[in-house]
Amino acid sequence: MFYDAFKKSLNQDLKIVLNIIPKETYHNVSIGISDDYVSYDVDGHIIKFPYRIYFKDVTDNEYESLNELQKIILCCIYTRSCNGYVREKYVKKLLESSFEKWTFPFIIKLCDEYVVEILELIYSYLKDKDNSEIQAFCLENKRQIKKGYSRMISYWNEFYRSKESCFKKYVGRKLYRECLGYNEGKFKDDDIVIKQFLLNILEDLNTKKISKERAINRLNQNNKLVKIITEKEVSYCITDCYFMIKHLLEEDISNNEIVYFIECLKNEREYNLYEKNKQILR
Repeated sequence: MFYDAFKKSLNQDLKIVLNIIPKETYHNVSIGISDDYVSYDVDGHIIKFPYRIYFKDVTDNEYESLNELQKIILCCIYTRSCNGYVREKYVKKLLESSFEKWTFPFIIKLCDEYVVEILELIYSYLKDKDNSEIQAFCLENKRQIKKGYSRMISYWNEFYRSKESCFKKYVGRKLYRECLGYNEGKFKDDDIVIKQFLLNILEDLNTKKISKERAINRLNQNNKLVKIITEKEVSYCITDCYFMIKHLLEEDISNNEIVYFIECLKNEREYNLYEKNKQILR
């Protein structure tokens, strides 16, 4: 557990930290860590850590028994806690430390989650700092950051749109744009090729140049792009569009849905699951 989350030189300190983490879990859940893992590239090495841990927090005395490096490791681990207050507590400690590059993934992963108080906390610490190192790290992990940006939008839609209807003012967007350096131009990669491939199919389908059967065949014939879509982390828009085409004959796909994806792939609108469903049901 967590030995793949840190550079190998920290293994001795990590072992000490892991020894003080309680075996008891919140709500007596039967597992200590989730099956889902998050991965990032740190200086050419892939690190990964659980999406959530369910172990209870350490005591203040146990925390103070650690040296400074071990405290930072513990803070990183508890940013994955299932308890939002614990996540907030430890990311605050992390942000108050002189955090290094190997801690970036643990801070950045919290930026796409649903607890707005944590987003506000991170934004308050980063907004006036020189974030060039963090922004360079984000560029090295484009897929994860793009996916995170999409997740952040979805949570705004689901939980906070009624309180902050203007997305440009939402703290999650400001955090990604101002602090993490996210913008569509810098974060282009394989998605551009995939979007054009899908767009060509949908435009031909929409103008009735090809049938639904032909659209599915064209999708399945491009083995390289299909592999990227199904095995790598791409945007929710691409994934949703891919499976929509794949199931054209099995589901009642409306022309509104096809037009919606065409507009998204042409960057005429920003993909949003809530908006898509509204569009389909018009």
